[in-house]
Amino acid sequence: MALEIQKTFFSADDPSLAITYNNTGAVHNSMENYPAALLYYKHTLKIEQKSLPSNHPSLAATYEQIRSIYGYMGDYSTALSYHKKALEIQQKFLPPDHPNLATTYKNIGEGYRMLGD
Repeated sequence: MALEIQKTFFSADDPSLAITYNNTGAVHNSMENYPAALLYYKHTLKIEQKSLPSNHPSLAATYEQIRSIYGYMGDYSTALSYHKKALEIQQKFLPPDHPNLATTYKNIGEGYRMLGD
């Protein structure tokens, strides 16, 4: 497996591993193996938090991926918290009329609906 090979060459928090962790999470997500996907996405997030600026778009994308997994697993409260983290970053690098912001606002509204709020 690519990840195991990379681990022999890179430190545990090397940014190069974030891409592999993310891709592995995406594979598990597509197979609906949500606990494994969550594990890999959280590894991605841990590396990105150490190696990227706090307002980097990749962090927002990873928060969104984690949010979707929590949503699939029915943990809407946790999903909503990750959605808000993604929005906070998106608001810093996207123009106010960007369609991705509209999608994020819509999804946050959906999260509140799922919580009954």
